Amino acid sequence: MGVGSLTYQWQRSAADSDADYSDIPGATTASYDDTGAPEDGGGRYYRCRLNAAGAAQQYSTSDRGYRGAAPNPPTNLLTEGQTNPTNITDFYPEFSAIFTDNTVGDNAENAWIQVSTDSTFATATHWDSGWIDIATTENNARCPDITYGGSEVVEAVTYYWRIRFM
Repeated sequence: MGVGSLTYQWQRSAADSDADYSDIPGATTASYDDTGAPEDGGGRYYRCRLNAAGAAQQYSTSDRGYRGAAPNPPTNLLTEGQTNPTNITDFYPEFSAIFTDNTVGDNAENAWIQVSTDSTFATATHWDSGWIDIATTENNARCPDITYGGSEVVEAVTYYWRIRFM
């Protein structure tokens, strides 16, 4: 006589301790990404209850997890070391900004820059960097200069740019 198919039920602790678990509604797959975890980055413990017809119920080992809060919007954006510069002569300017995060100990290791002639950024008309690696930038510090990677910028055209960190 064999064992029936395996079912999963993920559970989360009520607080940041390895106790007082309850089922997470809908969390019934082999792996699970808890989008309902506390937004403030507070930790919770997780485990999975495993069932199969003809076998004893089992629990996975528990592990602590958390949902990292997104960093704050970058501040003090500079192009060529200036705020809103005009008459830039560098066809591949450098960008930088201040990284801040409310989570103690978090650093930025990646940045995403978009450059467009459209101030609404409906499309990134000139450069969409995707996530790029940057030198580790500590909280409340300026990231190193990031060189524009699109086609040459043109004189007498207004460009807009934005950045986010991870």
